[in-house]
Amino acid sequence: MPVLRWLCLCLLLVASPLLAAAPARPGPAYVVAVVPVHPPTEIRRRWQPVLDHLVRETGLNLQFRYFDSNEAFEASIAREEPEFAMIGPWQLWLARDHYRPLLRGRTPLTGLVVVPASSPLRTLADLHGRWLGMPDGSDLAANVLLRQLLAEQKIAPRFQTTRTHANALRNVVLGRLDAAAVNNYSLRLLPAEMQPRLRVLHESPSLPGPAFAAARRVPAAVAERITAAFLYLRQHHQDVLQAALMSDIEEADLERDYGMLIRFPAEVGNARR
Repeated sequence: MPVLRWLCLCLLLVASPLLAAAPARPGPAYVVAVVPVHPPTEIRRRWQPVLDHLVRETGLNLQFRYFDSNEAFEASIAREEPEFAMIGPWQLWLARDHYRPLLRGRTPLTGLVVVPASSPLRTLADLHGRWLGMPDGSDLAANVLLRQLLAEQKIAPRFQTTRTHANALRNVVLGRLDAAAVNNYSLRLLPAEMQPRLRVLHESPSLPGPAFAAARRVPAAVAERITAAFLYLRQHHQDVLQAALMSDIEEADLERDYGMLIRFPAEVGNARR
């Protein structure tokens, strides 16, 4: 019996460090996606601190998924893959049967056409025959509505598809494009030293700001924890939200904040080049 007790004790001592080192089983993983106005490395730099705070505040298992183009992001949203997404207003409206906004930026979103500060281009008409970078996907402000306006005015730029707004802006600065279609949020994400090298040629009418949205299949209690954590960050960690351009967020309502988008037919936003 003493030998048997000794063997059991040895086995317990050997096993106990392994048991202690084993992590607790995580809860269900929730995927978080961000509309790719910047490459994945830049999105990670700006958003990982936000995600880390949300994990600490909520105890949820949140994991990023990155996309390198608007089209890939929109396809994933159409398949209802991410549980949470930072999403443009038109993307949200098209997906409203499957996603609901939790929070939104108070700053309206406007489409911009940007040129080098020293460019001779002064009006939209000057874009005729020039290289204009434009994001892929169904970007209402920086793609669809601008294309319609150019067509109405019989202005025919030479379009160059750009995967991200950041890529388009960089190519304008480097002289590879004559102009780029972006929005005011992406322009604010530029390094401060680059902004004086650009000039806004055209600004579209404003749309509601982007939203942080939850898939409707996400339990209400989980969505409420995320919302509360964001509002806590707004109050106590403005610097973290500022890097992601979310320092002015407030709780969102689909009809109140985005209902005006109903005036744009879905086929307009889904139009392809």
